[in-house]
Amino acid sequence: MKKTFKNTLLTLMVVVPAFTFAMEDKMTMENKMMRASSSPILVNVVCTDAAIDKRENALISGHDAFNTSIKSALEARKVALKASWAKTDRKMRQDTRQAAWSAFRTSAQAAHTTMRNARTVSWTTFRTEMKACNVGFKGENAQVVASPASSL
Repeated sequence: MKKTFKNTLLTLMVVVPAFTFAMEDKMTMENKMMRASSSPILVNVVCTDAAIDKRENALISGHDAFNTSIKSALEARKVALKASWAKTDRKMRQDTRQAAWSAFRTSAQAAHTTMRNARTVSWTTFRTEMKACNVGFKGENAQVVASPASSL
């Protein structure tokens, strides 16, 4: 029994350090491989700058058009509501007010649709151009605004 225990202990004393050394060697190789794969990647900065400029300028133009459309819709609503309250007939006042609000709602929805389309097109173009630049662009996603942040 003592001999078996001694032999087992001696075997473990030889095998465990060898196993540990082999595992450390394997881990070192994996670390070297990870370092090699995470080396800096050269990026075509001119290409990415152009793609970003195009996207951001398209978004800015889309917002400018959106703001102009909403402002026009608000102005038209203001004029129509003032005109409706100047009517002497109660039924006519109510009908023209409802028509003013309906026209505003239609204009506002059209402005939002146009803005959503501009946003979609600009991001689609950006993705296509970034792929042409051979660049991954994780972390940059279009921000979706489902409805206006304020009621008009």
